Amino acid sequence: MRRRAFLRLSLAALAGAGLPALAGCGAGPSEGRPAPAAVTGATVTVGHDAANVPPTPAPPPSPAEMLRRSWASYRVHFIQNDGRTMDPLRDMATTSEGQSYSLLKAVWLDDQDTFDRVLAWTNSNLRVRGDALCVFLWGRGADGTWTTLDANVATDADQDIALALVFAHRRWGGEQYLAQARAMLADIWRLTVVTVAGRPYLTAGNWAPAQERPTLNPSYFAPYAYRIFAQVDQDHPWKTLVDTSYEVISVSSTQRLDGERAVGLPPNWCAIDRGAGQIVPPAADLDTHFGYDAFRTYWRVALDSLWFGEPRAASYLQQSDFLRAVWQKEGAVSAVYSHDGVPVVVREEAAVYSGLIGNLMVAQPELAPQLYEREMAPRFVEREGQTYWDDPRAYYTQNWLWFGVGLYAGELPNLAG
Repeated sequence: MRRRAFLRLSLAALAGAGLPALAGCGAGPSEGRPAPAAVTGATVTVGHDAANVPPTPAPPPSPAEMLRRSWASYRVHFIQNDGRTMDPLRDMATTSEGQSYSLLKAVWLDDQDTFDRVLAWTNSNLRVRGDALCVFLWGRGADGTWTTLDANVATDADQDIALALVFAHRRWGGEQYLAQARAMLADIWRLTVVTVAGRPYLTAGNWAPAQERPTLNPSYFAPYAYRIFAQVDQDHPWKTLVDTSYEVISVSSTQRLDGERAVGLPPNWCAIDRGAGQIVPPAADLDTHFGYDAFRTYWRVALDSLWFGEPRAASYLQQSDFLRAVWQKEGAVSAVYSHDGVPVVVREEAAVYSGLIGNLMVAQPELAPQLYEREMAPRFVEREGQTYWDDPRAYYTQNWLWFGVGLYAGELPNLAG
């Protein structure tokens, strides 16, 4: 359960870094050069001072090209040669989440070499629990050695790795990919799914099923993936997990939980009461804010709508209109809101727009291009040999703006379809 605090700490470090704003990569003309002559027929006239004429900006690359260029740079700056994905804002630590994001991006971009290196490191260093799942956190310990720092499971990472493995099998062949995916799916079900009133619910990790009120994270729910898992693992009722996922997402967004009211925002965390089967507030050390976890709920639900035409996805996103309304009125959204819609962290967090664009693409698709052009494309930067999104050190931002732009551009296909 340290995952949330760990992410909050790293983002706080970024917020307090005091970095200067990053502008575009175009350079103005050199000072001190003479103004060029302008030629009109045979008459030579002195042109305007070139220093006062702004250069014509190069057209921005297409979204697909942004994805390709930023991935090429990400491989250099965030992934070691051995396949370990590093977070510069966390003392170069590695999470199972980070490995899962690298695997998904690699398979979507048909980069098998990087995929295999990332998978090999993951299997050697994170799959050390004695089961098929991954430890959440690996990094430098207090004594300076590099080792497992938290052996618990973050369920979203394991299911994203399993999905990447299924995609790899479909894209490149190789029975080893599918065999590992099936082993992970069996242990996701065995170690992280809890049965309440005869129905399965995906919990936040291996530590949650034993709780009196098991902890849930709605942003972990991936109904699109469960449909695919049902194709390769007939031993577990994955389609029932689709149903309970939508149930939790809907109820947790519309019940007031620990707030005065609900405004339709999905929470970072909630829990389920074993006896009554009700969705309730989480443990005291977790929050029900809409923030660095919860925005991903919109992205995942949108993907289910776009891939599978799920009517519950469209209905949920249409009804969850609070963030859309704020953006339309104010032209920006805050990084974190309480469950009743009060800004908690007022500054912007670029990654949140990747959730909002998923919401718009399904609920108000005519507004999605505006959000992309105003809030996402301008954050693409090419400077000093690095291509990145918003801040060159921010691992989480690099990944989630990539996923958001990929969703918007239609560059995240269902490779198992």
